[in-house]
Amino acid sequence: MRACAVFEIYVHGHGLIGAVYMTLGTLMNGPSTQLPNDFVRQLGDLAAQADEAERSSAAEEFEAAISDLDIDMGLTSPLRQALVGTGGA
Repeated sequence: MRACAVFEIYVHGHGLIGAVYMTLGTLMNGPSTQLPNDFVRQLGDLAAQADEAERSSAAEEFEAAISDLDIDMGLTSPLRQALVGTGGA
């Protein structure tokens, strides 16, 4: 997942989709996964800067991936809101 993230960021210039892949890679580490402090806000900031097509694609990728993973909704709900909300601060 992290290799996909780097590819999306540096080859395609899709920072938001790359961040989603990095997030998914982190969440796949297991049920005790901790995201870095302020991560949800940073994801929201990227979503606010992305165009509609990238936001939509990132949200679809996120939803498809988490549907197959056993991840605590307490972790995924704020991430989902950051992706589909109005963005960060």
